[in-house]
This record gives sequence, C-alpha cells and structure tokens, in this order.
Amino acid sequence: MEKQAGLAGVAFFLLVVFPSISNQGVISFDLNMFGTGGMIVALFVGVFVGSIMHLFSRWKLIGEDSAIPDFVAVWFNTLIPITLILLIGWLFTFQLKLNLSEAINQLFHPLIALGSGFWGFVIINFLAFSFLYTFGISSWVLYPVQIAITLPAISQNQSAVAAGKAATFIFTSEAANLFLIGGGGTTLSLCLMLAFLSKSARLRMIGKASLVPSLFNINEPIVFGAPITFNPVLMIPMWINGLLGPLLVWFALSVGLVPTPYQPFQLWYVPTIIQSWIMTRSLSGVLLVLVIFTVSWLVYYPFFKIYDKQVLAQDQE
Repeated sequence: MEKQAGLAGVAFFLLVVFPSISNQGVISFDLNMFGTGGMIVALFVGVFVGSIMHLFSRWKLIGEDSAIPDFVAVWFNTLIPITLILLIGWLFTFQLKLNLSEAINQLFHPLIALGSGFWGFVIINFLAFSFLYTFGISSWVLYPVQIAITLPAISQNQSAVAAGKAATFIFTSEAANLFLIGGGGTTLSLCLMLAFLSKSARLRMIGKASLVPSLFNINEPIVFGAPITFNPVLMIPMWINGLLGPLLVWFALSVGLVPTPYQPFQLWYVPTIIQSWIMTRSLSGVLLVLVIFTVSWLVYYPFFKIYDKQVLAQDQE
C-alpha cells in the first residue's frame, strides 16, 4: 500500500497546486510550487494522504480471509481511498476553483514567520540537535519542520543578494551548521577530551575511535558510546551548548559581525571550519566557529572531569 499511497500523494499534490488548462488542452503549473514555495503544501498533502490511506487500511473491502489473491485484494482495498483523495482534489481545483496551495501557505504563514525568528532558531535547533538527541531521539524527527523554514529562507537570501540587496533570513541550515561542530551539541571538544585527556582507558578508546567521525560532524559514536544519552553528567553540558551555539550564531549574524549565508551548502559532513569559510566567505565566520568551539570546551570540561573520575573508579573496580 505504501507505493499506492506515494503515487496518490503525488497526484493529489499536482491537483492542489492549481494547474491551469488552456483551450488547446495544455496543462501548466506554477514552477515555484515544485521548489521552496511548495514545501508547506507538500507536507500538508503528505499528512492528509497518509491519514486517509491509514484510515482505510483499517477498514478493508476485501478481508484477509478472502479467497481472492492478495494482489487483487490490495488493488480493490486501495482503490476507494485513492479515488476519494483524487475526487477531493478535483472538486476543489476544477469545480470550486479554489487554490488550496495558496490557502495552505497563507494558513501556515504566521507559524513559519514565528518559527523563522529568533526564538524559532534557538528553540527548534536546541530541541533537534541537543535536547531530544540526549534521549536517543534523532534530529530527523524535526527535519520536516526545519526544512520548511530553512529552504525557503536560503532561497530568499540568494534572490536578495542576486538583486543587490542584503541577506536577511538567519534561520537556514547553513547558519545552523556553524555551531554543529562535531555534530549536535558541539561535541568535537568533548571527543578531544575523551581521546587525549581521559584517565579512563575505556573513555580514551571511545574518544579515539570517534575522532574521525566527529571531524565530519558524525557524533553517534560519542552520543551512544560514551554515552551522552540518558547520562545526566553529559546531558547537561550538551543542553547548555545546544542553547549557546544558536545564541552566538544569531547574535553574530544579526549584528553583522559575520555575513549571513546566502548560497545553499547542504554538505553538512564537511568539517565545520571549512564550511564556515565556504558559507560566509569571511575570516569572521571562521573566527566565530573557533569561538563556539572554545565556549563548548569550557562548558564540557568540568562535566568531563566528573564523568572521567566516575568511569575510572568503575574501571578500577
């Protein structure tokens, strides 16, 4: 049913974006809806279609105990919800002449505007890359929310700079990458402590094994190996860095100390120090990363000493 639901979602999206049909039968679309302008609409369509398909999966026209072959039963059981989905799209677009995509964007515009501001930048990044992560919940769970804000933002920054204006949208994934040094929670500093300063052989081994991934912003070996998850001693400094990183980046970009990124750069696994130069094209961007790294070191260090002492005692026992 997953494939059928996916195809139904694509078809419903094409109806929702309000295509126009000429007298010659030529179908045309607003191409902006296939880019950043259609992000919110696509999320809405996915939720709507998924809900309808899930609802009908619980009510089947042909039961599992039927003598009809499975592939035929699946075809019949998915035919009704797909027909209903397409009928709704056809009714609003071609009969009522209502542009659902425009209505959806207008409906969510206040939320997106709120989320793309200072509090949205700090809270969403804190939840995604630090708080939820320390409970073993991947940052990908908030990815749909983040991408709905960050992609249109970097697109508008790019358009503004191309028109000779200044980039004004700070909440982009490119800006967020400036504080993800070693991964969520700015854990590269902690990794270096574990690898070279730890008295515990176990922590030293984990740190050295995690060093190369951390350089490329992959910190699962530390988060789940040290571990940071469900470990109050290391969770607290990760939360603190999860707040300080966005705060420092927002301050530096908003007052003009560092240029606001305006070109898309989605290679998050490139070492942050290199990313900072590519995204900001300035030495101040590199300096900002070094400042955030230093701050994260100062935050992690006392907690690291406490945890290292605890683990060393366990090792000796």
